[in-house]
Amino acid sequence: MSNVINLPSCSHHVMLLYNVYSDRELASIKYINQRLQEKQLCVYASVDAHNKSHLSKISCQIKDYEENVIKGNLIILNLKPFYDSVLAGDLTPFDEFYIHLQKELKHRDCKNGVLIVADCADNLFRDKNFDQCNIVEKWWQDVYIKWLQQQEKTRAQNQNRIINIICPHSGSLLSKHPFDQHKHQLSHNHSIIIDTAGYILTQYTLTRYTTAAYKEKVQVAQSSSYVSSSIEELPIRVLVAEPDPDLQQIYSIWLRAMGFKEIVITNGG
Repeated sequence: MSNVINLPSCSHHVMLLYNVYSDRELASIKYINQRLQEKQLCVYASVDAHNKSHLSKISCQIKDYEENVIKGNLIILNLKPFYDSVLAGDLTPFDEFYIHLQKELKHRDCKNGVLIVADCADNLFRDKNFDQCNIVEKWWQDVYIKWLQQQEKTRAQNQNRIINIICPHSGSLLSKHPFDQHKHQLSHNHSIIIDTAGYILTQYTLTRYTTAAYKEKVQVAQSSSYVSSSIEELPIRVLVAEPDPDLQQIYSIWLRAMGFKEIVITNGG
């Protein structure tokens, strides 16, 4: 049984842990190329997007880069102004981006899904702007919840649009002071944690990941204490007994977001 998460099958707000910057970029480009091939709308939102040499480098690695940008399949978003704005306590650029993206989704009718790779929070965290980092990740988590609620409303119309938001973070930094004091708060603002190899991490394995050397992590990944199989691959039926209609909807949203397919919700036992 594979233990690598299959992102296209369900929506997630992903905390993507990397050890070196090149791993972060390789993983981001890998996911973008996969989603472009599946005809999803992809957004590469980076603080480095204002740097021409950086864009030149990633353009060589993204398949049919210019064509996808021209056709609107790939949106390159410069997050440097967003970074500066959140330092001043202003989330207006983020809210404006959300409105713009909603209009873009409605205009394009993106039935195949949307992938967003966003590194503003990672840059804030690496610069020790911890409060601002959590504000940004909380904003993304709120947006993710809104999309799940919209998805739940359109499910009856067979419009199962997949939304994946990938926010990379340095796993090597999370083991160091003072970064380690914020890792659990940071992780709780995501629906799932994975590493650049695609392995799912729990809160327990996150601690192991950020305290072991990278060369040891690969060995740990092969042990039963580290590996977590993707929930979506498990033949599990879920029965929820809950009389409150609002809680019923919340259970349905979150269980489907975690990859469960067969869910029965009843008013009582």
